Amino acid sequence: MNAFKYGGPWTQIKVNVLADYLRFYTSALKDQKFELLYIDGFAGSGERSVDISDGGLIDHADEMTLEGSAKKALNTDPPFDKYIFIENTSHRYAALISLCDEYPNRKIEVIKGDANKEVSRICNETVWRGPGSPGHGRRAVLFLDPFGMDVHWNTLKSVARTEAIDLWYRFPMEGLYRQAARDLAKVDQAKAAAVDRILGTQEWVSALYEKPSQSDLFDTGPEAERVADVKAMEGFVKKRLEDIFASVADPLPLPKTGGPQKFSLFFAVSNREPPAIGLSMRVAEHILGKA
Repeated sequence: MNAFKYGGPWTQIKVNVLADYLRFYTSALKDQKFELLYIDGFAGSGERSVDISDGGLIDHADEMTLEGSAKKALNTDPPFDKYIFIENTSHRYAALISLCDEYPNRKIEVIKGDANKEVSRICNETVWRGPGSPGHGRRAVLFLDPFGMDVHWNTLKSVARTEAIDLWYRFPMEGLYRQAARDLAKVDQAKAAAVDRILGTQEWVSALYEKPSQSDLFDTGPEAERVADVKAMEGFVKKRLEDIFASVADPLPLPKTGGPQKFSLFFAVSNREPPAIGLSMRVAEHILGKA
């Protein structure tokens, strides 16, 4: 299998955070009568290659292969009962099929399709509790790691309605502050629609923008300017998630240092039972805190 090059230093941080949580999750629920699912909405190829150059002291680069989210999940011990990988790009899908062939003892479903459509379908069609579900039902961890502003708010609402899924979501902060330009007049219809779609509301305009005070009657400056910095925008995203999920952890900024923030790694719980919320949040917050 050929690993693909993508991501930056933050990529392995998010994958390691996910892996830590998956180990906790299957260990904590191994004696319960739940069928445990792992769902990866943008599963990629399962591995990635990175260049290493001995700290920049040599002019050529060697490569090393690192595990992506799919392979980390497949290596989780105890394992999940079933793995569902979704990938829409043909070459990554083919690589993912090859990877899964290496795990004949795992129950794996690989889907080539749009993540929003397939995740929503799985959430809506799966019997999570009651008649038709094995034992006491099904529980899942879902990882959404889009390449851009690809996750629709309606997809997240489908996830939250299950009340059975723990969500890890790498939110594209860079995409948000690029689309929501400082000058509201420069946010055209297409950009506004993209922000509406990812946040599920038009309230971001009043939350992030203010009309500047006019000292000159003939001032032709912007009608409204974005006053929210990246942290304030991140806070607005968290509040939106809290509107539909039972609990949401403070996100991990990526990268943490060394440049502008590109992403926010969120954890959200859909299960509304207090014991489940308490345990999942404590563990997730601990993992995020040490990342």
